[in-house]
Amino acid sequence: MKKLRILIIILIILVIIAVVSFILTSPKIKKVNAPPSSKSGLNQNLANKPSSQRPKIPSKISPEQKEQGKIIQLATMFAPRFGSYSNQSDYENFKSLEKLMTPEMKEWTEKFIKEEKEKQKPGQVYWGVTSRVISARIDSFDLKNGKAEVSVVTQRQEKTGNQEKLYYQTLLLKMVKQGEEWKVSFAQWQKK
Repeated sequence: MKKLRILIIILIILVIIAVVSFILTSPKIKKVNAPPSSKSGLNQNLANKPSSQRPKIPSKISPEQKEQGKIIQLATMFAPRFGSYSNQSDYENFKSLEKLMTPEMKEWTEKFIKEEKEKQKPGQVYWGVTSRVISARIDSFDLKNGKAEVSVVTQRQEKTGNQEKLYYQTLLLKMVKQGEEWKVSFAQWQKK
């Protein structure tokens, strides 16, 4: 019994030594006070630093870059809807794009829909195509005259009955600026 007590005491002493040595050898964590900040959360000391030590703030976007961003956004929104339709959807995709088109493009679209509907026969097998944008590139840009041309590379999946075909096709878009908005004035699929 006496030997068991001595053994327990030795074990307790070894555990205490191990814990103390672990605490003494572990890396110290230093408490750091956050620098004072203004209401906006910015460090007030930045104003006192020389400009070479201040963080670089990106320069403002030029009007041309802003307009080019709008053009790419319009192209990537327009192309997949323009390129996705079926003989059973009543060409709603084209109708939903009318607000993004010039009057001439709307007229062309209405004529296209009419011609496609005339080709349809009752009980015709399902036919449809779905498009998604892979990339868009501005080919020409003239902000002064409000004109731009964009090439949009798409991946298209065509279904006829049970058959499917996957291919890549580029859509050429011409755009004009009307007021503050860019509108699509021309759209043409390039050869596959």
